[in-house]
Amino acid sequence: MRFIRIFAVDNHKKILIMKKYFTIFMAVLCLCAFSISDANAKTRKRTHKKTNKRSQVLKEGYYIIRSAVNPNYVVDLHGAIAENFNNIHLWIYNGTDAQKWYIEQVYSKYSKNIYKIHSAVDYDYVIDISVNSNNVCIYEDGTLESQIWIISKCGNNTYTIESYYYGGIQVLDLDGAIAEEGRNIQIWDSNETNAQRWILEYVYD
Repeated sequence: MRFIRIFAVDNHKKILIMKKYFTIFMAVLCLCAFSISDANAKTRKRTHKKTNKRSQVLKEGYYIIRSAVNPNYVVDLHGAIAENFNNIHLWIYNGTDAQKWYIEQVYSKYSKNIYKIHSAVDYDYVIDISVNSNNVCIYEDGTLESQIWIISKCGNNTYTIESYYYGGIQVLDLDGAIAEEGRNIQIWDSNETNAQRWILEYVYD
């Protein structure tokens, strides 16, 4: 009988020890699982931040487009009239809607910096390239590639506004690189001068 009691006690001890080690094992297993889950969450968070950073080349909203030749002069809609083929030129800044432009990001699987540029006078009109010409005007918003622009950041807080239709070879250009009222704005072969660089001043969204 004494042997049976000793055996029972020893067996009970073994069971307690096994339970203790099993509890420790499960705690370690849960800790490892939590660590892996936390690491994956941080990785996803970092990836999400990087994706957002890439997609936000330029925040959507209303902008004043200033010339890098002289920032006191801005892209202006002639007469503040929203109609097809109305010209766009340079003018001294006066704060009117004729000089404000809503930059809208357009989806593209090739690039994140594809935009349309809408007039604040009438959102339904966008900056477009005149037919068979290098002149720039406004026209009713549609599906034309001539109404799509690639906006790329340069140095000194300036941007180039490249024609999507011409594959970025031709860009928005101040004729003769002269800042004066009524000076025409056109598209021209890229030459990396200040005549083709613009300061995009965010106003509101």
